[in-house]
Amino acid sequence: MNFEEYKSLNAINASFLKACANGEYAGFKYLHEPRTPSPAMNLGTAIHTALLEPHLFDSQIAVQKKVDGRTIEGKAYTKAFAETSVGKIIIDEQQFEIIKKIQENAMEHQGAKTLLGYNKEVTFQWSNEFGEMKARLDLVHPELAELADVKSADDCSPKAFIKQLIDLHYDIQFFHYHLALQQVFQPYCFVLGCETKTGEVVVYNIDQIVYSEYTKNKYLKAMQTAILVLGMKECPKKYDQDVIALELPNWIKE
Repeated sequence: MNFEEYKSLNAINASFLKACANGEYAGFKYLHEPRTPSPAMNLGTAIHTALLEPHLFDSQIAVQKKVDGRTIEGKAYTKAFAETSVGKIIIDEQQFEIIKKIQENAMEHQGAKTLLGYNKEVTFQWSNEFGEMKARLDLVHPELAELADVKSADDCSPKAFIKQLIDLHYDIQFFHYHLALQQVFQPYCFVLGCETKTGEVVVYNIDQIVYSEYTKNKYLKAMQTAILVLGMKECPKKYDQDVIALELPNWIKE
């Protein structure tokens, strides 16, 4: 099943649940408003394609050269590039060099190389008490014993990556993937982190986060919010309509 076919499936996926983890307003906006990818998201998609589907890179990604748009040659290049890159994700030459470095480092990193040998872009469909579910996993061990996802970040150091993992709800995403496998045992969960500033790569095992009570409760709350959002006809208010009491954050108290 290709990605377009996957998108057409009418089922709850991890992206929707991650939006719902930010509240009913964010979940409703995810469902009903088109999303414009940020430059960082476009770079992440290009990295994802280079590692998982390199045969599609040239047809989906366009590398724009830096030219002087004031010159005849520069104007001609800009016009030709615009015509030939319609529908593609556009990155610049510097980003392309980072992607090539990430590819090289991934092949030299034994853990990353092993993960990249697994089945890629695998779609799962299942049903549970909440309804129809779907998931598309980056990397899955042939025997479903391990799963992995490619993530990009400016800083892939442990402290920074854990913060991003929690803030962007990767924990919810991986718990959803775990349920997709429909296994009695818990598969090992890995993240292949790609640092967009240096081109370095790292592999993290995140089992202790994914299978924690914190993540399970967070996932259930996001799922309950998703069910509410699916039944809404109007966008809810972004903020609570009661008075909200703010407290000193822990980093100040410390």
